[in-house]
Amino acid sequence: MNILSKVGIGICLLVLVTLPGPAAGAAEDDNPEGSILYRDDFKDTAVGARPAGFLKGCVIKEEKGNKYLACKQGGSRLFRNLNYYGARHWLDYEWSFRFRFPAEGKVGFVPYIRTGFEVTPFRKVPGLAGEEKYTCINLEYRVKEFIPQVQGRTNEPPVLGVAWLVKGLKALESGKWYQTRIRAVGKTLEVFLKQDGKWVTVYSGAIPAGGGGVNLNSRNPCDLADIMISEITPPAVVK
Repeated sequence: MNILSKVGIGICLLVLVTLPGPAAGAAEDDNPEGSILYRDDFKDTAVGARPAGFLKGCVIKEEKGNKYLACKQGGSRLFRNLNYYGARHWLDYEWSFRFRFPAEGKVGFVPYIRTGFEVTPFRKVPGLAGEEKYTCINLEYRVKEFIPQVQGRTNEPPVLGVAWLVKGLKALESGKWYQTRIRAVGKTLEVFLKQDGKWVTVYSGAIPAGGGGVNLNSRNPCDLADIMISEITPPAVVK
């Protein structure tokens, strides 16, 4: 099932907020608050077929009655067409999906958000300062660490990785399913990882305003399931 109920994956964020993460032990199919902007659980796509909007080399497979998207090694911008369905207009949201690295010893990928702000005409925040202009925000998931990085700004300082061990998590393994939630609201980014049935806040920090799309790059084979983006309503600013 593929739902595109609102225009955009672009993010132009206005208010600095900190939102609570998912409760520990929450069910994998728990929906975030707000309306669903995009969802694909692949129920309507035949096994062996490539869903519309995904890179060539990504096909549907099935395991224990559940469908998932299997993408070959070297996939770049896996959501090939999704960015052009008006996605640049989406504002505050949470992006969640399950993932697995099926090949032994080949672990890691890079989801990214707010791509191409300077090349899209769909500005939701007019008159941004020069320091708020950039090309994308990379969220690199490695075997032993997570690294967020704003790309395309010459004045952006280097970012140190957040070790999974520091957060009480194990290194990412091949062949194991995980679930992540990427929440961008206001000028705050929060990233969560579910491992062994428990949600853990991996990262919480400030990000610049902007707009664009979401996508995912992977040099390793990767499996994806239960992809969903839901609108998040920012809380009122307390003066």
